[in-house]
Amino acid sequence: MFRENAVADQCPFRGPFTFTYNRGHGECRSPVSSIDSCTEDSKLLLSYQACPDVHGSESAIEELQCLATWKEGSSRYLVGKLHHSHATSNEDRFRCFVYEKASLASESLDGVDYRVAQSGDATCNGLFSATEGSRTMTLKKRYHECPETDRYQST
Repeated sequence: MFRENAVADQCPFRGPFTFTYNRGHGECRSPVSSIDSCTEDSKLLLSYQACPDVHGSESAIEELQCLATWKEGSSRYLVGKLHHSHATSNEDRFRCFVYEKASLASESLDGVDYRVAQSGDATCNGLFSATEGSRTMTLKKRYHECPETDRYQST
């Protein structure tokens, strides 16, 4: 149960990121999807790309408004409200996420910054780890060229 008019909260991570995702039919790796931070700390813009070789992948843009975060045991949770063209009710908009920051060893090996699992409905039921969910994502920090210094910087 989520509060419909909840006050937005700061998102636990800020873009830009690239990410791969899996909706149960294989990982969509190419073309790569992206996450950008909006002008507000409480919103993220997720741009999903369709992978020609992965059934169920699709191009879509979703805005995630972060509403609450908490830690339970070793798991970190995020509740958010998704704004996208397929959402027709609050049942379609509210989602729960479990996320984890990658360990330094894993980060240096494969460049992963966060692992995120998303619920399939407007509850957190059955969501226990960042690697199992209705949709799972692997986020990597995206770097861009900074024209003032001609160096690559993370934002």
